[in-house]
Amino acid sequence: MLFEDAPVNTSCRPALLVLALMLAAAPALAASGPPPGYVLTDNADLAFTSPDGATEIRQYMKDGGDWDVKWQAWARRGAQMTELKPEQG
Repeated sequence: MLFEDAPVNTSCRPALLVLALMLAAAPALAASGPPPGYVLTDNADLAFTSPDGATEIRQYMKDGGDWDVKWQAWARRGAQMTELKPEQG
């Protein structure tokens, strides 16, 4: 093999282990909006804008047919969107 006789640098192993642990512990990247298939509802009663106009809460729905409707609430502040989970309501 090509690397059979190559010396192993054991001082790199702790650094690689730390890097692997950091990557595993890092939070997943935030979503940039609702998943495919969800559409913004046009019902104004389901939307809210903060008094200063900086934050909006909008409802998105996905109609799967046969009364299978799923809802998601998303907060938008500038270009950032965050999904509001049911336990946050």
